Amino acid sequence: MIASVQKAMRILSAIADRAPEPMPLCEIADRTKINKSTASHIVDTLMQEGFLVRISSSRGYVLGPAAYCLTGFERYGRDLISTSRPVMQYLYKTLGYCVVLAVIEGSTKYVIDYIDDGTIFEQKEKIRRDDIYRTATGRAILENMSDSELMAVWEKYGKPSEKEWSEIETYEDLVRYKSTSSSRDVTVTRAEGEDGAVNIGYGAPIFRGMTCVGAIGIAVKLKKSEEKGFYIKEQPKIKSLLQKGAFTISERL
Repeated sequence: MIASVQKAMRILSAIADRAPEPMPLCEIADRTKINKSTASHIVDTLMQEGFLVRISSSRGYVLGPAAYCLTGFERYGRDLISTSRPVMQYLYKTLGYCVVLAVIEGSTKYVIDYIDDGTIFEQKEKIRRDDIYRTATGRAILENMSDSELMAVWEKYGKPSEKEWSEIETYEDLVRYKSTSSSRDVTVTRAEGEDGAVNIGYGAPIFRGMTCVGAIGIAVKLKKSEEKGFYIKEQPKIKSLLQKGAFTISERL
C-alpha cells in the first residue's frame, strides 16, 4: 500500500511539473520509472478521485480539481475560490442557505467549495463529485457549454434517469434545452427526497471573459408544507442575490 501511494505521488509530481501542458501515459511511465500497466491503473484511480483529468487518449493527463484544491494552484486556489469566497460568505450570511461553488472538468462536475451548516453536506469533504444533470449548478454550466463539450457529457453519462432529469430523453432534448436557455439566468431545480423533503437548487454561471468557468449555487431543503410560502417570500430574493453574486465574481476574475 505504501509503495502504491509513493507511485501515485510520483505521478502527480511529474504531471504537476509539466502543468499546464498534458502528459501522455507513456511519458508518465517513462518519467516516473513505473511499469506502464501499473501507471495506467494508478492514473485511473487518480482520475476517479478527481486528482487527474484526461484531455484525450493521445495528449494525456493534467491535474484535476482535487489536486488544485490541495495545492492551492492559481487556477482554483488564489483565483476562482478566493474570488468567490467573499460573495459566498455574503450569500450565506444574508440568506442562511447552503452556498456552493462548482466546476466541470473532464465532463465531471465537482463542488470545489461550499458553506453549509450540515443541512445539505453532512460530511466535511473539501471537494466532492456531484451530479451534473440533477443539480442547478450543473445545468447552469451545461447551458453555457460548447457543442463538443455537451456531446462529451452525453457520451460519458448518456440519458439522465427519470429522477435526475425527466424532461431529457435524447441528446436532441439536451441541445434544445441549451439553445432555449438564457446564458446568464438563474437555473432552478426541484426534487423530492426519499425522506419526503423538497430539495430546491439555484445555479448561476460564472464567466471569465466569454467563457463559463463554473457556477455558484444555493441549495435549500424544505418540508412540503413550507414550499408554497418559500416560493412567494424567499425565491425572488435568492434569484436576485445569486445573479448579482455571479456577476460580481465574473467581473473580478
